[in-house]
Amino acid sequence: MKNKKRLFLFLSLLVITIGVFPQLSGDVYFIQFSDKINTPFSTNNPSEYLSEKAIQRRVNFQIPITSSDLPVNPSYIQQVLETGTELVATTKWLNGISVIPDNFQALDAIRELPFVESVIKTHNVASGLKSRIDSIKFVINEKHTPLKHESLKNSTSNLDYGDAYHQIKMHNGNMLHDLGYLGQGITIAVLDNGFENVDALGVFDSIWANNQILSTFDFVRRQEIGFNTTDHGTRVLSTMAANSPGRIIGTAPKADYHLIRTEINDSESLLEEFLWISGAEYADSVGADIITSSLGYSEFDDAMHNHSYSDMDGNTTPITKVADMAASKGILVIISAGNSGNEPWGYIAAPADGDNVLTVGGVDRLGFVAEFSSRGPTADGRIKPNVVALGESATFVNASNIIMTGDGTSFSTPIIAGLAACLWQINPLLSNLDLKEIIEKSSNRWDNPDNMYGYGLPDFYLASGFNTAINENMKDISSILNVFPNPIKDNFTLIVRSPNNETAEIRILNLNGKIIFTDERQLTNGFNLFYFSDMHFLDKGIYILQILSSHLNAHLKIMKVK
Repeated sequence: MKNKKRLFLFLSLLVITIGVFPQLSGDVYFIQFSDKINTPFSTNNPSEYLSEKAIQRRVNFQIPITSSDLPVNPSYIQQVLETGTELVATTKWLNGISVIPDNFQALDAIRELPFVESVIKTHNVASGLKSRIDSIKFVINEKHTPLKHESLKNSTSNLDYGDAYHQIKMHNGNMLHDLGYLGQGITIAVLDNGFENVDALGVFDSIWANNQILSTFDFVRRQEIGFNTTDHGTRVLSTMAANSPGRIIGTAPKADYHLIRTEINDSESLLEEFLWISGAEYADSVGADIITSSLGYSEFDDAMHNHSYSDMDGNTTPITKVADMAASKGILVIISAGNSGNEPWGYIAAPADGDNVLTVGGVDRLGFVAEFSSRGPTADGRIKPNVVALGESATFVNASNIIMTGDGTSFSTPIIAGLAACLWQINPLLSNLDLKEIIEKSSNRWDNPDNMYGYGLPDFYLASGFNTAINENMKDISSILNVFPNPIKDNFTLIVRSPNNETAEIRILNLNGKIIFTDERQLTNGFNLFYFSDMHFLDKGIYILQILSSHLNAHLKIMKVK
């Protein structure tokens, strides 16, 4: 735990911890600042506020360090606190702080400060305080069934996944695992509610023993996580990090994790968006590669703060702005679509509407969309969700160490996040947006997406071929096409880099120039992935694979083996 303690000391400079509060003592207001003038921090010295891993991510993806990375001006914070207020949270990306004023006089004094741009109430302690555990914010239906622990180990898998086999196999994630990709070297930040008993459950023994929990922070109580609140985060984490052969193995049992609590248990208010924002900034600062969060917001205890469907345009709600900001910093942001598909709201909730967010819906074990899975499109007409995974009768572990099944995109989302970590492990130099595109293009509805399934169920083994080929092509940026695997047996994946949206003819010719096979496919600008099966009619030998379009005329040799 020494590494964790050192990291926590570093983070104390970022979150500016003032004290611990088990519950909110008054109404909360967000104070928007106008600038970061005269800040003691500089873009020339980012190690003061960003970890080495966060800086390296920016270097790898050529992301400049800008004023948005600078912490909130501590002088501004101090002047606000001197009016008689309690600090709740800070946000450098939105440049402001959340506070509890002692009285209205303090609030008036804050408004008079020259660097204060606006003041809005985000939490009203007198507005209901209703528990919403089965609501959109947790994105989960409380239909949990304990399982008999029957091994479902498949002869094609090296790992004994127990009851979690199906939710991994339906994405061919087991095939990535068999290749040795279990998330090693990739860091996932989990933004959720409580992580009850994560420090005590046997399914998590290996991630503690191997120091894979890099840090924890509770933005509600402003301290390290106590593992004694609720277990929604426990269940979510188990779909990725559990490692109990014969019982349950998650999608990324070798990844590293930051556990971040941002959700208030007994109320639903706009403040929770700002706590999530602080959590996302924390994830960025400590160098997370992936953020996964099964939280979403549309309705609040104070109806005046409710979001409308028109707000789901990718640019309006505070939380969505920050989710896209995190993506702009090189993080793959993966968010639950929500559980409102069979409710009056029906649509996705913020931040699932983000332009560069990978939004995950839920399907049943046969691959049909779950009734509860929230639908798109976004208010500006974009496809949402982006992809789907098992959300109905998904397998997880609760705080009592019981393996259960339950419904909700709370589970489909981390399932995808863990597999995305394994995929990224193959080629860490791919950008987050490249990886998002690969996941989408490997999905079974890529050619015909809709607003229930998005692009469909990702095939991570297919995506790994796409990923590998791009990795090889990065050595020769002019490369137009590649085949994976090569030599081929009965199936192969063709990867095409196209400069345009156009129709292309795919040909396979023998060495005498005779056309053996032809097919027509639609290309889109950028990388395209096409899967070809049942190539058993080809005899053993060398062939030429050719692509022809208005802008392309390329070929390569392929070898067919029996």
